[in-house]
Amino acid sequence: MKRLLSPGVVLFCLSPMVGELLSGATPPLRFINPISLILEGLLYGGGALLVRELTFRWGKGWPTLLVLGAAYGIIEEGLLCKSFFNPLWPDLGPLGVYGRWGGVNWVWSVELTIYHAFVSIAIPITIVGLLFPDRRRTAWAGRAGLVVVAVLFVADVLFGFLAFGPDSSGADHPYRPPLVPVLGSLAIIVGLVALANRLPAPAPAAESGPVRKVGAVRFFLAGFLGIFLFFFACWVLPNLKYPLSPAPAAAPAAGMTTATLEFHPVVPIAAALALVACGLWTVWRLSKRGAAWTDMHAWALCAGGLTLFVLLSGLHEMNKSSPKNMTGMSLVGLATVVFLVILARRIRRRPCARVQPPTETPVTPI
Repeated sequence: MKRLLSPGVVLFCLSPMVGELLSGATPPLRFINPISLILEGLLYGGGALLVRELTFRWGKGWPTLLVLGAAYGIIEEGLLCKSFFNPLWPDLGPLGVYGRWGGVNWVWSVELTIYHAFVSIAIPITIVGLLFPDRRRTAWAGRAGLVVVAVLFVADVLFGFLAFGPDSSGADHPYRPPLVPVLGSLAIIVGLVALANRLPAPAPAAESGPVRKVGAVRFFLAGFLGIFLFFFACWVLPNLKYPLSPAPAAAPAAGMTTATLEFHPVVPIAAALALVACGLWTVWRLSKRGAAWTDMHAWALCAGGLTLFVLLSGLHEMNKSSPKNMTGMSLVGLATVVFLVILARRIRRRPCARVQPPTETPVTPI
């Protein structure tokens, strides 16, 4: 039983639960379908495990993990789903038109790259580290197992690239994106992996005097507000429109329309990137440059980020106009709350230890 509940196995299962199930991207009844479980498990679980193990084996820290997470986001959405390029991808909504240029859905591409880096990759890895504090300084997969995961991950991506639609006619046939954007995605992925490998290793914690205790509530609020404002920038700003001039009183009756002004697509993209930079800086400052960073702070940051999805889970199920069958989303949200509460209680029983990056001096894989 202990072997089955290794951190690698838990991460493999947890990542798709957070990235797809809790977010509502894949409804519960579809998520438990065996085909979905296999495809999404290999994609999310395999990707998260590869990111964690590469970060660990290279002896790197959080910057490397997030850069690799961004590379994962491009692999999933740019190559497997091809939603970066397909204007008819079901989840796009207005972002299939707004911000589309050169055959690329730019607002959606930036949003999903950041989303997967933090929500699908960083949060699950952090939570598993909190579940297995004694395994943070060890590998979570042996070399042979990691090779198998990598092969299956690549096979899963190739399958999605060749099979997923809809095509330009709206039929559920494989969509074929233009060659240039695909090659561009591959180049960016290779560049991000190379950058991640070249980023500096985390510096040893400097010896210092007593550090003023920082409440976990601040980290919770940082996580919640960060996710909330991020989605506000990516979904609300593109839908805000203002009339250029007051509409005549007779305009509705006469069928007249008035010109409207909307935000340029650069605005939500810049806002999303600025929020990421501001969020990272805020956490860095709250943690006193890492000196006051504890397990409870890590939990609070993750819990705050997931709270928005928990709150939306009930709304998803109540939304009868949704094209997806969202039955069971309330239970998913409730189960998430119970899990986070139990995890918090376990953490409080431990000594107040700092959370290390998912890397230390590499050791022989077990």
